[in-house]
Amino acid sequence: MVTASAMFEKIKRKKRGRDWTGINWQGESSTLSGADAIAYPKLGLISDPRKYNYQQEKKDVTAFYQALSEKLGESLIDPKEELSIPELIKRMITYETVSNQLIENFRNEFGKNGANIDPLIKEIQQVSNDLQPSSFKDLNRHKENTTVTQEQQERGFQGWFQGDGDKAGDYLKKYPHKTNDFSKEMRNWGKWFKNKPLKFGRVVYAGGDDFLGVFYDREDSGDKLEPKYCVDWFEDFKSKIWHQNKTTKEEQKKITVSVGFVWAFRGIPQRDILQHCREAEKSAKNNGRDRIAFRILFNNGNHLEWVCPWWLLEAGLLSGYRDRDKNEGKAKQNWTHIYNDVAVLESRHAFDDGLDIALGLFEIYFPDYIDVIKDKQLHPNDAKLIEISAGILGEERMYYQENSAQVDQTKVNKALTNWIINLAKVGFHLCQQ
Repeated sequence: MVTASAMFEKIKRKKRGRDWTGINWQGESSTLSGADAIAYPKLGLISDPRKYNYQQEKKDVTAFYQALSEKLGESLIDPKEELSIPELIKRMITYETVSNQLIENFRNEFGKNGANIDPLIKEIQQVSNDLQPSSFKDLNRHKENTTVTQEQQERGFQGWFQGDGDKAGDYLKKYPHKTNDFSKEMRNWGKWFKNKPLKFGRVVYAGGDDFLGVFYDREDSGDKLEPKYCVDWFEDFKSKIWHQNKTTKEEQKKITVSVGFVWAFRGIPQRDILQHCREAEKSAKNNGRDRIAFRILFNNGNHLEWVCPWWLLEAGLLSGYRDRDKNEGKAKQNWTHIYNDVAVLESRHAFDDGLDIALGLFEIYFPDYIDVIKDKQLHPNDAKLIEISAGILGEERMYYQENSAQVDQTKVNKALTNWIINLAKVGFHLCQQ
């Protein structure tokens, strides 16, 4: 009898042993698989590269997408677009004639044998409906769309987020007998999250513990999206969304979750935003897991990032900002002051003198949290984060001395200083009122 653990190992060996063939499409700078090349009829044409004519290829690509747009409609394919093969397939499957033909092919191939393909057909129809291009029209970020009104410019910001469960494979490997229950739980959660309404934006997909979503100005919302809305939504994400308000350990999920969030300025290509989403999620995992990475993406390609564990975000750190100015006894949320203080201190290299300057600055603006960041900086290696709080800076091994299993306090102090600096900069862009 083959155990579940042995089965997973066989699947991994089979995956690693695939006989991959990488194709570098003529005239294109592509990835190993060629998946990023622009799809058009002459993509795989074998010819003498010395006779390659870029201008002619450009005309052929333009004519191809113009013809597709005329046939299928601009709501499906804009004539100015240049799509990769996977993206073109995703678009085509949403076209009713194509999806109907695919369903008919399945019926002819498998229906004759009496197989029950109704669930599969239902899924194809659901995918076709969910991915209708017309439903994504508010997300248009075409670089050719440069003429915009002032109102459109102000409403052009978007917030994309991508998340993934932490060490799901390790959990299944350790508890193979729980595979079915765990998979069912995550599938049900994905369906629930996919259908969760957002005042601004939508969940694009949620497949098990993987998910992708976007905040943007919905035409039916009537209000303008502000970054603070996104921050507030994530403040209780783990308890309300990931754990669905379940409070007992038995009911809650057996794995933690890491999320990357990108606040993107208008005019940035969507492909770049999604790439930064993946990198932000990876950053959340590399910095200790069970946390979120907030990233600000500017038009020039530069970005700022700050990573925070869920428990500290949920404890109200960002909303607990206290400004030096007072208004009728109430603290104001004016992040300009801490932002300017950091800029001045950096220009004078004050942070180079050690952690004390950063801690002093933090205590001025976050007096209720100074003891917390002093005491909960790191968590033990391989700790069960469903049982203990994740360290603000991650796990101990990330800060070991060279060739040693001892924590290098200098590295820790430098990391905490940078964490406070990035908090001020990212908070200024996301939380300023």
